[in-house]
Amino acid sequence: GAADEFFKAAHGWLDGVGDRGRALTALGRALDAEPEHASALELRAVLATEQGRWSDAAEALEARLRIGGDPETLAALQLRLGVLYQEHLDQSARAVAAFNAALASVRSAEPLDRLATLHRASRNWTGVVDCLQQLRAMCRRNGWRFRNPGGDDPKIDRGEDMNDFYASAKVTVGDSLC
Repeated sequence: GAADEFFKAAHGWLDGVGDRGRALTALGRALDAEPEHASALELRAVLATEQGRWSDAAEALEARLRIGGDPETLAALQLRLGVLYQEHLDQSARAVAAFNAALASVRSAEPLDRLATLHRASRNWTGVVDCLQQLRAMCRRNGWRFRNPGGDDPKIDRGEDMNDFYASAKVTVGDSLC
């Protein structure tokens, strides 16, 4: 339909000549024709983020999330939304909610790392402990094992983000996880 044509035009403006203004205009028309055009909302969020329009990016992601979709896609969108709330919009409560929603499907410790950072900043030690428990469960589900490469601090086999999270959380709790 018309929304798809405007969406293709937006990509044409971006990919062909790099005209973000015209691409945004075409995206606006796509969303006027079909307010729940998932791809147009995602692209609008990307362009708004690139331009530092944090509230517009969050609004586009929120609208996209209301449409629904597969769990992996929704988790990735929640993670992006949480980052906007945490890093650019100073809305910690909304960031916590988005990161918790992202944990439903993400096979990464990034949402846990970000949650632990928010909980530590607000001195919410119960929240930090909850993050540690979730990390432990994630390790078991995914078959990740802690290893000790010769030092006193255990490391995690997969993902530097998990190592960083564990190192920061260990200081708070002082306990081994897996």
